Amino acid sequence: MKRDSKGGFTLVELIVVIGFLGLLFSIVLPRIDKSPYILLYSAKTLRDDIRCIRYTAMTENPGARIVLDKYSYKILNGTKIVSTVNLNNGFYIKQNFSRSSIAFDYKGTPVHGGGTVSIVDENSKKYCEITVVPDTGRILMKDTILKGYNSK
Repeated sequence: MKRDSKGGFTLVELIVVIGFLGLLFSIVLPRIDKSPYILLYSAKTLRDDIRCIRYTAMTENPGARIVLDKYSYKILNGTKIVSTVNLNNGFYIKQNFSRSSIAFDYKGTPVHGGGTVSIVDENSKKYCEITVVPDTGRILMKDTILKGYNSK
């Protein structure tokens, strides 16, 4: 029996289709907005750093703290800067902690009281909030991005 040669695609047809798809993806992919993912990642990183400072203060060093600036924050061990974390361009920190500092005592309660830190996207006004509860020192963050930040 003879097979019909019209049963599949030729190599040239496959190369043309793959080339067209590659061109289409190269146009579409750069337009995907990555800022919500960067915002959520930055907020989760700050939340984890605050939790780490709390656990460090409870177990080994009550002098550990985080000092917040507008575009970055520093992790300190006493007076020594352990790490500086800079936010990506277009993001900033808004907070209401006294002394712009987050520190905990050996029981895990905030030294200067609780407060809220917001990481805000300047362009879209989307934000994530991290709350430190004053009495317990518990660190809360919803894994959602909030819209319409108002810098009261």
